[in-house]
Amino acid sequence: MPKKEITPENLLLSASLAGDTSTVQTLISSGVSVNAKGEKDYTALHNATRNGHTALVNMLVSCKADVNAKTNAKNTPLHLASIFGHTGAGEVLIKAGSELMARNNVGIMPLHAASLGGYTSMGKLLLESGAEIDAKDTYWTALHNASRGGHYEFVELLLERSANVNVRGLEGNTPLHHAALEGHLKVTQTLMGSGGDVNLMNDHKLTP
Repeated sequence: MPKKEITPENLLLSASLAGDTSTVQTLISSGVSVNAKGEKDYTALHNATRNGHTALVNMLVSCKADVNAKTNAKNTPLHLASIFGHTGAGEVLIKAGSELMARNNVGIMPLHAASLGGYTSMGKLLLESGAEIDAKDTYWTALHNASRGGHYEFVELLLERSANVNVRGLEGNTPLHHAALEGHLKVTQTLMGSGGDVNLMNDHKLTP
């Protein structure tokens, strides 16, 4: 594999991955664009967020980094904070104006990303900041994702905030269909206790 060319922009991106705030600051002060893009269109802010370098995220934001920059997969830094559960970085990004409802190239928004990983504190931050609880990606809501993954605390978080417990996704499946199919007993019981309908049939005429 060929080595990356050593350029100021590549040095910035490498330093941001490592959380090297001093080097990043020096490079930006010398004129390197804070929004320079590298592999897969990641910026320094994407890199710092991905690895949970909250202090660096804060510094980059103060240097006018684009908080809504998108990778080639259309992920914003807030998507990455949600995918990896970095709530501190997420808080900085949201305060700086990150779009809560931004979609990546498969329709996933930050709340969906957090629900897939079961990152409850991140989900709480997004909801308290105004994320729409019942928004769907291409097919699913956050409750579908959390139920399918067996993320009990995330499911509780959503139900406490009045998520639609009987919402239908692909092929008419509800969160209860997913929880039951995957054998997540505690999640199944919680959904039923919150009004999950055990008699709802999906498009294949199957109940949970």
